[in-house]
Amino acid sequence: MNKNYFSFGAIALLVVIVMLVFNEPSDHSQDIMSEEQKIIEEQKEENEKLKRENEKLLFLIDELKKSQPIGYVSKDTNNEVETLTHKVGYLQGENEQLRELITKYQETLDQVNQQVLSDSFSVFSKKQLSVGNQIAGLTVSSIQDGTNGEDSFIVNFDGEFITNGFLMINHGGGGSKYIFMVDEDLIKVPHSLNEFERGRLFFDITNDDELEVGFGEVLRNLNPFESIQVEAVFTDYSHVHVPYTDSRSHAEFVRVVSMD
Repeated sequence: MNKNYFSFGAIALLVVIVMLVFNEPSDHSQDIMSEEQKIIEEQKEENEKLKRENEKLLFLIDELKKSQPIGYVSKDTNNEVETLTHKVGYLQGENEQLRELITKYQETLDQVNQQVLSDSFSVFSKKQLSVGNQIAGLTVSSIQDGTNGEDSFIVNFDGEFITNGFLMINHGGGGSKYIFMVDEDLIKVPHSLNEFERGRLFFDITNDDELEVGFGEVLRNLNPFESIQVEAVFTDYSHVHVPYTDSRSHAEFVRVVSMD
C-alpha cells in the first residue's frame, strides 16, 4: 500500500518522546549520573562561596587603601593589605582548582550520558567512538576523518540489521536511485544526536538492481512522490556526515521481510 511520507514528522517526534519516558537508563547508570551531578553541584556551590569571599577581600583591600591619607600608608595597614592580598591569591588558586575539578566531573558525566544514549537509544558521538564499539548490534569497523572537508567523517559498520521504514525514489543528488527513511524504528540503526532529535534518518540503497528484483512490480509502479512502508534487512551500513551537502549515509539491501 502506498503512503505519503511527508506526514510522519509529528509521529516520529511522539515516538521519540515515548522512548525517552519509558526507556530509562539502568539503575547503575542512574546511580553514577546522580552521584556525579551531586558532586558537580557541591563543587559549583563551593566555587561560588570562594568567589564571594574573594570579592569581599578585594573590597576590604580597596577600602583600607582609601582610608589612608594620600602618600601615607601605616605599617599596620600595609601589613594588613599584604595579608589580605596573599589570601586573595590563595583563594584565586583554589578557585582555579575547583574550576578544573568541575570540568573533570562534567566530562565524566557527559561520558556516562553518552553511554546511556548509546545503550538505550543507539545514539553515538563520533568523539567517543572507537573501532570495535557496538551500536544497535552493529560493530564499528572503521572511522574515516576529513573525507569531504574538515568536519566530515564516515563511520562504517559490520553486520546485518532489520528495520521498518519507508522506501522512496531519490529526487535529489547522489548516485542512488532509492532512499530509505527510518523513523519509528530509529533505535535499530546507529544514528547521531542530530538524527535522534529530528526523529528520523535517511540512507541511500547501494544496490538498486537487487532492490528492484526484491520488490518487483510494487517498486516499478511506485509514484514518484509516494513511499512504500516496508520491513527489510540491510547490511554494510555507513553513517556519512558531510555538512551542507546532499551526501547521505548508505547501506546494502539484503531482503524484504514484509510490505504494507
